[in-house]
Amino acid sequence: MNKLEIIADFFNRIKNDPVIDPVHISLYMALFHLSTPEVSEVICIERQATMCLSKICSPATYYRKLRELNEKGLIKYYPSKKKTGFTRVSLRRRRKVENERIITYQDLLDFKEELIKEIRSICTSNTPSRKWLKSSEVRKLLGLSATKLQIMRNKDEIPFTRVGGVIYYLEEAVHQMLESNSNINVKR
Repeated sequence: MNKLEIIADFFNRIKNDPVIDPVHISLYMALFHLSTPEVSEVICIERQATMCLSKICSPATYYRKLRELNEKGLIKYYPSKKKTGFTRVSLRRRRKVENERIITYQDLLDFKEELIKEIRSICTSNTPSRKWLKSSEVRKLLGLSATKLQIMRNKDEIPFTRVGGVIYYLEEAVHQMLESNSNINVKR
């Protein structure tokens, strides 16, 4: 994210927030001025210099505003453990996540159950799958020339469908044609 995007993100996040006041904005702008997002997300700041840059006179106000910016999620505040040490701060950016939702272990178990049920229903369904044969396969099966197959199509003796330049025949229809034209008497 470049600096312009960071500022735009900040103002989009605070525009409807009644708690954020000009002192918060001034402090954030001072932190922003001290930051170098290309190098590091974490900024080491010195209280007196940051207060001077943001025009905050009271240390109590400075610390309170830092804590509030942290609570709002606009910065990440790492207080110094030493009285004279540097405080570390990072400017937080909103992650662009759509439909954000935490998935629990139970959600995964439920999904697994649904998936297994769906796979079983597909595997156990008794609906025959429609298989389509190409012209070359039908010619081999029926022992026909390309011309004879074309004549049968023209006379509507064999059902077919065309996808692009390829002609397909329903396997069931080809087998029915074989059975109906058979002269073999089957005795049981």
